[in-house]
Amino acid sequence: MTKVVGFHGIPAPRRRLARQLRELADIIDSDQAETEPHGILMCLMGASQFEVIGIGETEGWTGARAAMQSVLFATFDTVGGNIRLREHRKYQPRASAEISPLIVSKKSKGGE
Repeated sequence: MTKVVGFHGIPAPRRRLARQLRELADIIDSDQAETEPHGILMCLMGASQFEVIGIGETEGWTGARAAMQSVLFATFDTVGGNIRLREHRKYQPRASAEISPLIVSKKSKGGE
């Protein structure tokens, strides 16, 4: 008797994940996503390792990571559900430095 492994030997969890990613691509392609996507940050989870993948514009990784953390570690339900506003003060606490003029002291190194 022949042992059936699955569709072309691809494990079912991998097929399911690929199908879900295709469904996500269809949602993005048909403009049905809540967010106008410019990029995606995702983590493939395997038995022995994790692989972080960024596709598209990746300048907002810090904010994306903070938004993921706020969704994954929320201890209560929030109004936004899994949607977080891209707010610089909240997700990127290191604000851009303001330009300050260089002030040169008129004292010499000799302590005059």
